[in-house]
Amino acid sequence: MSSILKVDTIQNTGGTTGLTIDSSGRVFQPAKPAWRIGRGSDLAVTSGQGATTNLDFDLTSDTATRCFVQGCTVNSGAITVPTSGLYHVGTSVRLDNIGGGYAVVHIRMNNDSSSLFGTYNIRGEPDSNYFTLADSTVFKLNANDVIRVSYYASSDSSFTVDQRSYFWGYLVG
Repeated sequence: MSSILKVDTIQNTGGTTGLTIDSSGRVFQPAKPAWRIGRGSDLAVTSGQGATTNLDFDLTSDTATRCFVQGCTVNSGAITVPTSGLYHVGTSVRLDNIGGGYAVVHIRMNNDSSSLFGTYNIRGEPDSNYFTLADSTVFKLNANDVIRVSYYASSDSSFTVDQRSYFWGYLVG
């Protein structure tokens, strides 16, 4: 019995490929919304943190750090999703030189200011010069919802958000 190897694609009426199955059976969805964005350099925070601050992930296309944006829009580090569905999102934020108090990293939806509807990751009284707060979750989002990462330091007025900080996500279904 001979086997036939071929690549199949499914396209919409506009010709955009929505699904490809290669000869090994691997399924690819090149139009599926996804992103991995980061910081292009360290962010020096020198004015203190009296309020929660949105983190501007300014590195959106870089082969060395594998940053990309596929099917979404980015504005000052916030992602606007193009379609409704379940999204798996996560972040990893490294903070340097926070000397005391506590630090918080949030993943927030739209204009949530209470952090009750997103994620909340806290670390108190840092015992080292640097640490990373990481979080991930699944959100049920609507088209044009905005997802962002924010940070807060309770009692330190000068610290750094390290460039090894990232924000990522993708449409699960």
